[in-house]
Amino acid sequence: MVGSSFNTFGNSISFFTPSAIVADSFGSAGTMNMQYDAQAPSGLLFSSVMANISVNTFGAGTVLFIEQVFELDGMGNEVGGPIGLLNNNFTSSSAQTFSGAAVLTKQVNRIRVKKAFTLAAPDDTSGLDFASVGIINQSTTVVPEPATVTALALGLAAIARRRRA
Repeated sequence: MVGSSFNTFGNSISFFTPSAIVADSFGSAGTMNMQYDAQAPSGLLFSSVMANISVNTFGAGTVLFIEQVFELDGMGNEVGGPIGLLNNNFTSSSAQTFSGAAVLTKQVNRIRVKKAFTLAAPDDTSGLDFASVGIINQSTTVVPEPATVTALALGLAAIARRRRA
């Protein structure tokens, strides 16, 4: 997409899409798809994926947002169906921002996040219809692997036992 960009910081990524616009005079519909893969740091697992989205709609304009999260194997292949789902439908009478979290059905080390935005601005005679996507911020929550938690607990127990002796 012309003019689009992204920025990463820590466990978050922001997408900027200045040309994701449909309107009566620009064309009445369009779909924007995004995808990224992520790997959790060593000893950690993904437990949820959060999205913060800003759109603009006017008249009969709408933006339908759907996000699916998949587990990846070590070769980058999707394993099974989605393990997380998030969606929202924006209209001119709804909030123009959305924040939500897709809590994953299982904690995993590698994920693929697929986003789809369907923008529509029906060309009717009642006035201007407009839909656009502005900023998409994405972040993840990671938790320790069970083996890491067990090792930490055993280490703390050993330290406590040593202090008593």
